[in-house]
Amino acid sequence: MLSRRTFLISTVALALPLPNAYAQKYPSKPIRIIVPTGAGTGTDLTARNLAVGLSKTLGQPVVIENKLGAGGMIGTDIVAKAAPDGYTLLFNYAAHYSNQWIENPPYDAVADFEPIARLAVSALVLVVGQNSPFHTVQDLIAAAKQKPNSLTYGSAGAGTTSHMAAALFSKMAGVELVHIPYKAPSQAAVDAAGGQVDMITIDEPVIHQAELFAVVE
Repeated sequence: MLSRRTFLISTVALALPLPNAYAQKYPSKPIRIIVPTGAGTGTDLTARNLAVGLSKTLGQPVVIENKLGAGGMIGTDIVAKAAPDGYTLLFNYAAHYSNQWIENPPYDAVADFEPIARLAVSALVLVVGQNSPFHTVQDLIAAAKQKPNSLTYGSAGAGTTSHMAAALFSKMAGVELVHIPYKAPSQAAVDAAGGQVDMITIDEPVIHQAELFAVVE
């Protein structure tokens, strides 16, 4: 199991409001929260729980919209381009910042957003399919060293925490792995369960919903 606090930090980001945005009582209409990951992910589930509480507290509907793709950049860009009136929020995780290290997003992850709160942390877990020949981390490392670039790992996209975690594992273990990026962690999970990729690093809520995975220890 990888570090609980290193790879996944859920952050709400909000485009800065205009000076006259609060001329009327806020909120006076429904709020939407853009989640740049797929339904059922840890980020999505946390956002949905938050939305229920916010709706009761604020007295307005709070709607979750999943806008996945490009490692979270598609949904994030929607918020960056939305009116800065406080009615379009972004619920994202650490990839909000790490994407800029290896990609060229059409927004500035720092300058274009105002963080509101860190709401949750979650562990990333290294898993393989239930029928995988690998049962321990040592099994994976030994196979990868025997045949460099023969083992594959899936991620939720380039620059995401699942990508960064596996890349760090690869570096620490001194092995060469092949990265297979997906649009969403659930897609990577399906292929890991079916053996199309050898391993994935994935957050705990997704693991708890699956039955075809083995945690590599």
